[in-house]
Amino acid sequence: MSFFFMPAVIGACTGIVMRLLRDEGSFGLAGFAVAITALAGLFGIGMQHWLNINKQLQKLADVTYNETIDYARLTSSISDEKNLREVLAHNQTAVVGRLAAKDFNGSRNEFWFRRNYIHFNWVAARQITIYGQGGAEKTIWEATQVFQNGPFADAVIQSLLKQPITDADVSYFQQMELPFLRKLAAGDIVREDFEAPLITLVREKVNNVSLASRGFEPLTGGFLLIGCILSYKLVRDLTEQELV
Repeated sequence: MSFFFMPAVIGACTGIVMRLLRDEGSFGLAGFAVAITALAGLFGIGMQHWLNINKQLQKLADVTYNETIDYARLTSSISDEKNLREVLAHNQTAVVGRLAAKDFNGSRNEFWFRRNYIHFNWVAARQITIYGQGGAEKTIWEATQVFQNGPFADAVIQSLLKQPITDADVSYFQQMELPFLRKLAAGDIVREDFEAPLITLVREKVNNVSLASRGFEPLTGGFLLIGCILSYKLVRDLTEQELV
């Protein structure tokens, strides 16, 4: 649920409360009312954006898990290397593992998390239909960005999909990724264990600036301006009484 109109309500309430507390207004007092309205409005916008992010995080984590388990069921039952090469060469989800393996020297567990993290970022990137788009999707994509100042993960995956599968790719997949995919397909890795570390890390990476700047919906900025004007007028207009 969106409360885009709340900054206007906050501004009106601030002005009314100050009018009740003070018989005489001033420019300084009006400015103080505007500052309170702006800060409270930005805080409210940030809180609303945080709620939207958490809702979207769960959706993206669910998509990441569903795509991964479908891929796990497909690959874990393949015994013929030729068929495995076909899957690795033409399946987009398979490319995520190849991408995670690039320049990686960590443990198998670290690789598995890295692979899922890149997959999560890829899913988030696919939700951004216009470059420069804001909202929860943009905040999540920025927090999970794998390629600094680079293209969306989808562009990288599509490019890597065109490259041929090597013996090293197959060997690396069998050693590092396939064991986890088999556990996933067998139910040894449950949804919660798969999704929770991803969601936790993304939450830690979302900063306060993103919450305030990305939280503006089409009408939010307008209502914030209205709230500031209301609080200013309700307080500043008190000075007119002094001139009577």
